[in-house]
Amino acid sequence: FSAETPALIHVYAQRFGAYLTEAFGDDTEQVQFIHPCPAPIERVRKHHRWHCIIKCDHDRLEDVKQTLIQRPKSPKELRVMMDINPRQLL
Repeated sequence: FSAETPALIHVYAQRFGAYLTEAFGDDTEQVQFIHPCPAPIERVRKHHRWHCIIKCDHDRLEDVKQTLIQRPKSPKELRVMMDINPRQLL
């Protein structure tokens, strides 16, 4: 997540974390996630950054992607980006 206002990210991150818990809470063996938190490099060019790490088996990847596409609507001032198989977590 990225936005100029840290409070905006914090509020949306809480909603998104609750959404993930509801969507994957019972499936912890095949889908694991770390709730949204500040990224290691928290600020880049006036934008505050948070990340959420989701790990799943390859056979569950499409289900997880569909769940993320159907996530709670984010405010227009907040960018949400997905990176499948990231090379770095910075």
